[in-house]
Amino acid sequence: MANQFEPIINELKDKSDKDSSKDLLYQEYKKYTAPQLTALRDEYVKELIHQMMEYKEKAEYLYLHYYNEEA
Repeated sequence: MANQFEPIINELKDKSDKDSSKDLLYQEYKKYTAPQLTALRDEYVKELIHQMMEYKEKAEYLYLHYYNEEA
């Protein structure tokens, strides 16, 4: 079974700008949620996306600076 999110994942890989990646993730999220999305849930999802991108950036940094030194 093909991954329905593969096109969006590939598009995110091509983005070097973190803010545009976050916006793209949020727009994709809105496609799959009810139109009655509350403002509080909206802010919650934006914060989750922001934190996820921060953790991704930190993981990439740690991999580049620590894992490669030990290998």
